[in-house]
Amino acid sequence: MLKTVSLIKFVLLFFSLFTLFACSSHSPQTKNSGNNAAAKTRVELGLAYLAQGNIALAKANLDKALQHTPNDYLPYLGLAYFYQHTAQNQQAEHYYQKALQLVPDNGDVLNNYATYLCNQRQFTPAFQLFDKALASKAYYHFADTYENIAICAYLAEDQQKLNQALTQLQKYAPEKAEALQQRMKKS
Repeated sequence: MLKTVSLIKFVLLFFSLFTLFACSSHSPQTKNSGNNAAAKTRVELGLAYLAQGNIALAKANLDKALQHTPNDYLPYLGLAYFYQHTAQNQQAEHYYQKALQLVPDNGDVLNNYATYLCNQRQFTPAFQLFDKALASKAYYHFADTYENIAICAYLAEDQQKLNQALTQLQKYAPEKAEALQQRMKKS
């Protein structure tokens, strides 16, 4: 079971990272689009370095992104993921909250924060945020969110939610639903 939980956590982190990369193209435009572009590039670099295990360069790039656009959610979301990945949970929580303050109805922020909460075994608030993400305007990562809900329900041992999420996932991405079901059967 410990191996399964580790695999599920890895999958949750992977999909959180995928969604984070996807949301980076939706930063709100401000007067200084040069700073926005620089911040977006820094966040992407930071996450790429993090994926490669280069923690120092990841943090440096994410900090630079925040310097470029301190009023944009994306650097905060990147830093939240960084701290989540490095198991600094208080910091992760702080940065997720800050991103959520800036864009309370952003589906990507809601989905990523919900994934984090699920990893912390805070299932009820995680499911609430997943639902809010799915209801967000201009949010289109439904398959990713339903997959995250299914994984979270699996960890929570909530068979009803798991079945509902898999049914929805089947509608949006049948191949993902099948792959997830196969991984769950093996564990």
